[in-house]
Amino acid sequence: MNTEPRYTVVYGIGYAAKVLINYLDWFENIQVDYVFVSSGHKKEQKYCYHSKSGKMRSVPIVELNEISLLNDNVDIYLTVVSHNEEVFSSLMKTGYKNIVNIQSIENYEDPFFEEYFKKFNIDLSKEIIDFNGIQIYNPILFNSDLKGAFFETVGDELSPSILNDFSLVVDGAYEFEDVHLEEGDYIIDAGANIGLYSCYAASMGCTVYACEPGKKSLEILEKQKKIYDNIQIIPYGLSDHQGYMDLFESDTGVLDSFYMNRGNDQIRSVPIDTIDNLVEKKMIKKVDYIKADIEGAERYMLIGAQKTLKEMEPKLSICTYHFPEDAQILEKIIKDANPKYVVKHNWRKLYAYVPK
Repeated sequence: MNTEPRYTVVYGIGYAAKVLINYLDWFENIQVDYVFVSSGHKKEQKYCYHSKSGKMRSVPIVELNEISLLNDNVDIYLTVVSHNEEVFSSLMKTGYKNIVNIQSIENYEDPFFEEYFKKFNIDLSKEIIDFNGIQIYNPILFNSDLKGAFFETVGDELSPSILNDFSLVVDGAYEFEDVHLEEGDYIIDAGANIGLYSCYAASMGCTVYACEPGKKSLEILEKQKKIYDNIQIIPYGLSDHQGYMDLFESDTGVLDSFYMNRGNDQIRSVPIDTIDNLVEKKMIKKVDYIKADIEGAERYMLIGAQKTLKEMEPKLSICTYHFPEDAQILEKIIKDANPKYVVKHNWRKLYAYVPK
Protein backbone atom coordinates (compact mmCIF):
# COMPACT_ATOMS: atom_id res chain seq x y z
CA MET A 1 0.00 0.00 0.00
CA ASN A 2 1.33 3.42 -1.00
CA THR A 3 1.64 5.55 2.12
CA GLU A 4 3.50 8.42 0.46
CA PRO A 5 1.70 11.80 0.52
CA ARG A 6 -0.19 12.84 -2.60
CA TYR A 7 0.58 16.21 -4.16
CA THR A 8 -1.47 18.50 -6.35
CA VAL A 9 0.52 20.73 -8.68
CA VAL A 10 -0.49 23.45 -11.13
CA TYR A 11 1.95 24.11 -13.96
CA GLY A 12 1.98 27.78 -14.91
CA ILE A 13 1.27 30.97 -12.97
CA GLY A 14 -0.74 33.00 -15.46
CA TYR A 15 -4.41 33.94 -15.42
CA ALA A 16 -5.67 30.40 -16.03
CA ALA A 17 -3.49 28.97 -13.26
CA LYS A 18 -4.70 31.50 -10.70
CA VAL A 19 -8.35 30.93 -11.54
CA LEU A 20 -7.81 27.16 -11.33
CA ILE A 21 -5.98 27.27 -7.98
CA ASN A 22 -8.84 29.25 -6.45
CA TYR A 23 -11.48 27.05 -8.08
CA LEU A 24 -9.93 23.81 -6.83
CA ASP A 25 -9.80 25.17 -3.29
CA TRP A 26 -13.26 26.75 -3.22
CA PHE A 27 -15.23 24.12 -5.14
CA GLU A 28 -13.28 20.82 -5.03
CA ASN A 29 -11.68 21.16 -1.57
CA ILE A 30 -8.31 20.56 -3.23
CA GLN A 31 -5.43 22.71 -2.07
CA VAL A 32 -2.56 23.01 -4.53
CA ASP A 33 0.80 22.12 -2.97
CA TYR A 34 3.15 23.56 -5.59
CA VAL A 35 3.15 25.76 -8.66
CA PHE A 36 5.60 24.56 -11.31
CA VAL A 37 7.13 26.97 -13.82
CA SER A 38 9.64 26.44 -16.61
CA SER A 39 13.32 27.12 -16.03
CA GLY A 40 14.04 30.85 -15.96
CA HIS A 41 10.37 31.82 -15.49
CA LYS A 42 10.31 32.04 -11.70
CA LYS A 43 9.64 35.70 -10.85
CA GLU A 44 8.15 35.22 -7.37
CA GLN A 45 8.67 32.77 -4.52
CA LYS A 46 5.01 32.07 -3.80
CA TYR A 47 1.44 32.67 -4.94
CA CYS A 48 -0.96 34.00 -2.29
CA TYR A 49 -4.75 33.85 -2.33
CA HIS A 50 -7.74 33.68 0.02
CA SER A 51 -8.64 30.04 0.67
CA LYS A 52 -12.18 28.78 1.12
CA SER A 53 -11.79 29.25 4.88
CA GLY A 54 -11.08 32.94 4.27
CA LYS A 55 -7.49 32.71 5.45
CA MET A 56 -4.61 33.83 3.26
CA ARG A 57 -2.79 30.81 1.84
CA SER A 58 0.54 30.71 0.01
CA VAL A 59 1.67 28.16 -2.56
CA PRO A 60 5.42 27.77 -3.26
CA ILE A 61 6.48 28.49 -6.84
CA VAL A 62 9.30 26.23 -8.02
CA GLU A 63 11.06 25.47 -11.25
CA LEU A 64 10.62 21.92 -12.46
CA ASN A 65 14.23 20.95 -11.73
CA GLU A 66 14.19 22.43 -8.21
CA ILE A 67 12.11 19.72 -6.57
CA SER A 68 11.85 15.95 -6.64
CA LEU A 69 8.46 14.38 -5.95
CA LEU A 70 7.44 10.73 -6.15
CA ASN A 71 6.00 10.85 -9.65
CA ASP A 72 3.12 8.41 -9.14
CA ASN A 73 1.78 10.53 -6.27
CA VAL A 74 1.56 13.80 -8.17
CA ASP A 75 -1.47 15.19 -10.01
CA ILE A 76 -0.45 17.98 -12.38
CA TYR A 77 -2.84 20.48 -13.93
CA LEU A 78 -1.14 21.95 -17.00
CA THR A 79 -2.40 25.49 -17.70
CA VAL A 80 0.20 26.94 -20.08
CA VAL A 81 -0.89 27.75 -23.63
CA SER A 82 2.44 28.75 -25.12
CA HIS A 83 4.66 25.70 -25.73
CA ASN A 84 1.93 23.45 -24.30
CA GLU A 85 2.99 20.33 -26.20
CA GLU A 86 6.64 20.90 -25.34
CA VAL A 87 5.89 21.25 -21.62
CA PHE A 88 3.57 18.23 -21.65
CA SER A 89 6.29 16.15 -23.30
CA SER A 90 8.87 17.36 -20.78
CA LEU A 91 6.64 16.35 -17.87
CA MET A 92 6.10 12.91 -19.37
CA LYS A 93 9.84 12.42 -19.89
CA THR A 94 10.46 13.43 -16.28
CA GLY A 95 8.16 10.60 -15.26
CA TYR A 96 4.96 12.39 -14.33
CA LYS A 97 1.95 10.38 -15.48
CA ASN A 98 -1.12 12.01 -13.95
CA ILE A 99 -1.34 15.14 -16.09
CA VAL A 100 -4.59 17.02 -16.72
CA ASN A 101 -4.13 19.31 -19.72
CA ILE A 102 -6.42 22.31 -19.19
CA GLN A 103 -7.20 23.41 -22.75
CA SER A 104 -9.77 26.00 -21.68
CA ILE A 105 -10.40 27.77 -18.39
CA GLU A 106 -14.00 28.73 -19.29
CA ASN A 107 -15.63 25.93 -17.29
CA TYR A 108 -13.89 27.18 -14.15
CA GLU A 109 -14.30 30.93 -14.72
CA ASP A 110 -18.04 31.35 -14.22
CA PRO A 111 -18.41 29.61 -10.84
CA PHE A 112 -15.15 31.08 -9.56
CA PHE A 113 -15.92 34.69 -10.47
CA GLU A 114 -19.50 34.42 -9.24
CA GLU A 115 -18.12 33.46 -5.83
CA TYR A 116 -15.24 35.95 -6.05
CA PHE A 117 -17.48 38.95 -6.66
CA LYS A 118 -20.03 37.76 -4.12
CA LYS A 119 -17.26 37.85 -1.52
CA PHE A 120 -16.84 41.57 -2.22
CA ASN A 121 -20.62 42.24 -2.45
CA ILE A 122 -20.41 43.00 -6.18
CA ASP A 123 -23.54 42.11 -8.17
CA LEU A 124 -22.82 41.14 -11.78
CA SER A 125 -26.53 40.89 -12.63
CA LYS A 126 -26.90 44.68 -12.70
CA GLU A 127 -26.54 46.82 -15.81
CA ILE A 128 -24.35 49.21 -13.82
CA ILE A 129 -21.90 47.40 -11.55
CA ASP A 130 -21.07 49.08 -8.25
CA PHE A 131 -17.43 48.16 -7.77
CA ASN A 132 -16.86 49.39 -4.23
CA GLY A 133 -18.32 52.78 -5.09
CA ILE A 134 -17.03 52.93 -8.66
CA GLN A 135 -19.71 52.68 -11.34
CA ILE A 136 -18.97 50.50 -14.37
CA TYR A 137 -21.28 49.65 -17.24
CA ASN A 138 -21.56 45.86 -17.22
CA PRO A 139 -19.68 44.58 -20.29
CA ILE A 140 -21.09 41.06 -19.86
CA LEU A 141 -24.72 42.19 -20.20
CA PHE A 142 -23.78 44.48 -23.08
CA ASN A 143 -22.06 41.74 -25.07
CA SER A 144 -21.46 38.21 -23.77
CA ASP A 145 -18.33 38.00 -25.94
CA LEU A 146 -16.75 40.56 -23.59
CA LYS A 147 -17.01 38.29 -20.54
CA GLY A 148 -13.52 36.91 -21.07
CA ALA A 149 -12.07 40.40 -21.49
CA PHE A 150 -13.72 41.50 -18.24
CA PHE A 151 -12.57 38.48 -16.23
CA GLU A 152 -9.01 38.59 -17.60
CA THR A 153 -8.43 42.28 -16.96
CA VAL A 154 -10.25 42.93 -13.69
CA GLY A 155 -7.44 41.36 -11.64
CA ASP A 156 -4.89 43.88 -12.94
CA GLU A 157 -7.02 46.96 -13.53
CA LEU A 158 -9.46 47.07 -10.59
CA SER A 159 -8.94 44.49 -7.85
CA PRO A 160 -5.54 45.76 -6.58
CA SER A 161 -6.52 49.44 -6.34
CA ILE A 162 -10.16 49.10 -5.29
CA LEU A 163 -10.36 45.81 -3.37
CA ASN A 164 -6.74 45.62 -2.19
CA ASP A 165 -6.69 42.11 -3.64
CA PHE A 166 -3.65 40.97 -5.62
CA SER A 167 -4.58 37.30 -6.02
CA LEU A 168 -5.55 37.71 -9.69
CA VAL A 169 -2.72 40.00 -10.75
CA VAL A 170 -1.01 38.59 -13.83
CA ASP A 171 0.66 41.41 -15.77
CA GLY A 172 0.78 43.72 -12.77
CA ALA A 173 -1.21 46.35 -10.92
CA TYR A 174 -1.19 49.74 -12.63
CA GLU A 175 -0.10 51.59 -9.50
CA PHE A 176 3.14 50.83 -7.68
CA GLU A 177 5.06 52.85 -5.09
CA ASP A 178 5.58 56.41 -6.43
CA VAL A 179 3.57 55.72 -9.58
CA HIS A 180 -0.05 56.28 -8.61
CA LEU A 181 -3.00 58.39 -9.66
CA GLU A 182 -3.83 61.67 -7.97
CA GLU A 183 -7.12 63.51 -8.04
CA GLY A 184 -7.30 65.84 -11.02
CA ASP A 185 -4.63 64.05 -13.07
CA TYR A 186 -4.83 64.04 -16.86
CA ILE A 187 -4.34 60.42 -17.83
CA ILE A 188 -3.81 58.63 -21.12
CA ASP A 189 -5.36 55.16 -20.97
CA ALA A 190 -3.56 53.58 -23.93
CA GLY A 191 -5.35 50.39 -24.86
CA ALA A 192 -8.42 51.34 -22.84
CA ASN A 193 -10.18 48.14 -23.93
CA ILE A 194 -13.56 47.89 -22.12
CA GLY A 195 -12.80 50.89 -19.93
CA LEU A 196 -12.28 49.40 -16.47
CA TYR A 197 -9.22 51.49 -15.65
CA SER A 198 -10.73 54.52 -17.37
CA CYS A 199 -13.73 54.31 -15.03
CA TYR A 200 -11.47 53.92 -12.00
CA ALA A 201 -9.43 56.98 -12.97
CA ALA A 202 -12.52 58.99 -13.87
CA SER A 203 -14.08 58.18 -10.49
CA MET A 204 -11.05 59.84 -8.88
CA GLY A 205 -11.73 63.08 -10.71
CA CYS A 206 -9.12 62.50 -13.40
CA THR A 207 -9.58 63.59 -17.00
CA VAL A 208 -9.17 60.38 -18.99
CA TYR A 209 -8.12 60.16 -22.63
CA ALA A 210 -9.22 56.64 -23.52
CA CYS A 211 -7.15 55.75 -26.59
CA GLU A 212 -8.59 52.65 -28.22
CA PRO A 213 -8.97 51.73 -31.92
CA GLY A 214 -10.74 48.36 -31.44
CA LYS A 215 -14.33 48.30 -32.68
CA LYS A 216 -15.82 46.12 -29.91
CA SER A 217 -14.00 48.05 -27.22
CA LEU A 218 -15.16 51.41 -28.58
CA GLU A 219 -18.78 50.32 -28.31
CA ILE A 220 -18.53 49.58 -24.58
CA LEU A 221 -16.35 52.67 -23.99
CA GLU A 222 -19.25 54.82 -25.21
CA LYS A 223 -21.37 53.25 -22.46
CA GLN A 224 -18.70 53.98 -19.84
CA LYS A 225 -18.53 57.61 -21.02
CA LYS A 226 -22.24 58.02 -20.26
CA ILE A 227 -21.44 57.28 -16.61
CA TYR A 228 -18.31 59.46 -16.47
CA ASP A 229 -18.32 62.46 -18.78
CA ASN A 230 -14.67 63.12 -17.89
CA ILE A 231 -13.74 60.17 -20.11
CA GLN A 232 -12.80 61.41 -23.57
CA ILE A 233 -12.59 58.70 -26.22
CA ILE A 234 -9.83 58.95 -28.81
CA PRO A 235 -10.45 56.16 -31.38
CA TYR A 236 -6.80 55.99 -32.46
CA GLY A 237 -3.94 53.64 -31.97
CA LEU A 238 -0.82 55.26 -30.50
CA SER A 239 2.42 54.94 -32.45
CA ASP A 240 5.51 56.84 -33.66
CA HIS A 241 3.84 58.40 -36.71
CA GLN A 242 0.52 59.59 -38.05
CA GLY A 243 -1.45 57.55 -40.57
CA TYR A 244 -3.30 54.25 -40.77
CA MET A 245 -2.37 50.69 -39.82
CA ASP A 246 -3.98 47.28 -40.06
CA LEU A 247 -5.34 46.14 -36.70
CA PHE A 248 -5.71 42.41 -36.06
CA GLU A 249 -9.02 42.28 -34.17
CA SER A 250 -10.04 39.42 -31.87
CA ASP A 251 -13.55 38.25 -31.02
CA THR A 252 -13.34 39.69 -27.51
CA GLY A 253 -11.23 42.75 -28.25
CA VAL A 254 -8.74 41.86 -25.52
CA LEU A 255 -6.10 40.64 -28.00
CA ASP A 256 -6.42 43.34 -30.67
CA SER A 257 -2.94 44.16 -31.93
CA PHE A 258 -1.04 45.92 -34.70
CA TYR A 259 2.03 43.70 -34.35
CA MET A 260 0.88 40.34 -33.00
CA ASN A 261 -1.50 38.24 -35.09
CA ARG A 262 -2.57 35.55 -32.62
CA GLY A 263 -5.12 33.87 -34.83
CA ASN A 264 -7.23 37.03 -35.07
CA ASP A 265 -9.35 36.56 -38.18
CA GLN A 266 -10.46 40.16 -38.67
CA ILE A 267 -8.20 42.88 -40.07
CA ARG A 268 -9.31 46.51 -40.14
CA SER A 269 -7.43 49.66 -41.10
CA VAL A 270 -7.56 52.17 -38.24
CA PRO A 271 -6.10 55.65 -37.64
CA ILE A 272 -2.91 56.02 -35.61
CA ASP A 273 -1.12 59.07 -34.25
CA THR A 274 1.57 60.07 -31.78
CA ILE A 275 1.01 61.41 -28.29
CA ASP A 276 3.11 64.45 -29.17
CA ASN A 277 0.87 65.18 -32.18
CA LEU A 278 -2.32 64.77 -30.15
CA VAL A 279 -0.97 67.21 -27.56
CA GLU A 280 0.08 69.64 -30.31
CA LYS A 281 -3.42 69.41 -31.85
CA LYS A 282 -4.89 70.00 -28.38
CA MET A 283 -6.86 66.76 -28.58
CA ILE A 284 -4.97 66.03 -25.36
CA LYS A 285 -4.69 69.05 -23.08
CA LYS A 286 -2.13 67.77 -20.59
CA VAL A 287 -0.46 64.49 -19.59
CA ASP A 288 0.21 63.58 -15.95
CA TYR A 289 0.02 59.80 -16.28
CA ILE A 290 0.28 57.22 -19.05
CA LYS A 291 -1.08 53.71 -18.54
CA ALA A 292 -0.38 51.41 -21.49
CA ASP A 293 -1.09 47.84 -22.50
CA ILE A 294 -1.15 47.98 -26.29
CA GLU A 295 -0.06 44.51 -27.35
CA GLY A 296 3.46 45.18 -28.56
CA ALA A 297 3.08 48.81 -29.66
CA GLU A 298 4.43 50.25 -26.41
CA ARG A 299 7.88 51.15 -27.80
CA TYR A 300 6.39 53.00 -30.76
CA MET A 301 4.01 54.90 -28.48
CA LEU A 302 6.97 56.06 -26.37
CA ILE A 303 9.00 57.07 -29.43
CA GLY A 304 6.01 59.21 -30.43
CA ALA A 305 5.90 60.82 -26.98
CA GLN A 306 9.49 62.10 -26.66
CA LYS A 307 8.51 65.77 -26.31
CA THR A 308 5.76 64.92 -23.82
CA LEU A 309 8.15 62.85 -21.69
CA LYS A 310 10.67 65.69 -21.69
CA GLU A 311 8.33 68.61 -21.04
CA MET A 312 5.39 67.17 -19.07
CA GLU A 313 7.20 64.33 -17.26
CA PRO A 314 4.13 62.09 -16.81
CA LYS A 315 4.20 59.07 -14.54
CA LEU A 316 4.29 55.84 -16.55
CA SER A 317 2.79 52.40 -16.00
CA ILE A 318 3.52 50.27 -19.04
CA CYS A 319 3.39 46.55 -19.87
CA THR A 320 6.73 44.96 -20.77
CA TYR A 321 5.82 41.36 -21.59
CA HIS A 322 4.88 41.34 -25.26
CA PHE A 323 8.42 40.99 -26.63
CA PRO A 324 11.48 39.57 -24.81
CA GLU A 325 13.49 42.82 -24.91
CA ASP A 326 10.60 45.13 -24.00
CA ALA A 327 11.76 45.95 -20.46
CA GLN A 328 15.22 47.09 -21.59
CA ILE A 329 14.11 48.82 -24.79
CA LEU A 330 11.27 50.76 -23.17
CA GLU A 331 13.49 51.93 -20.31
CA LYS A 332 16.11 53.17 -22.80
CA ILE A 333 13.53 55.09 -24.84
CA ILE A 334 12.21 56.76 -21.68
CA LYS A 335 15.64 57.75 -20.36
CA ASP A 336 16.82 58.94 -23.77
CA ALA A 337 13.85 61.31 -23.80
CA ASN A 338 14.32 62.42 -20.20
CA PRO A 339 17.27 61.18 -18.09
CA LYS A 340 15.56 62.40 -14.91
CA TYR A 341 13.15 59.44 -14.97
CA VAL A 342 13.44 56.82 -12.22
CA VAL A 343 12.44 53.45 -13.69
CA LYS A 344 11.38 50.40 -11.70
CA HIS A 345 10.26 46.96 -12.84
CA ASN A 346 7.74 44.73 -11.10
CA TRP A 347 5.46 41.92 -12.26
CA ARG A 348 5.40 42.33 -16.05
CA LYS A 349 5.33 46.11 -16.03
CA LEU A 350 7.58 49.13 -16.00
CA TYR A 351 6.87 52.02 -13.62
CA ALA A 352 8.58 55.37 -14.14
CA TYR A 353 8.43 58.82 -12.62
CA VAL A 354 10.45 62.01 -12.32
CA PRO A 355 11.09 62.94 -8.66
CA LYS A 356 9.50 66.28 -7.79
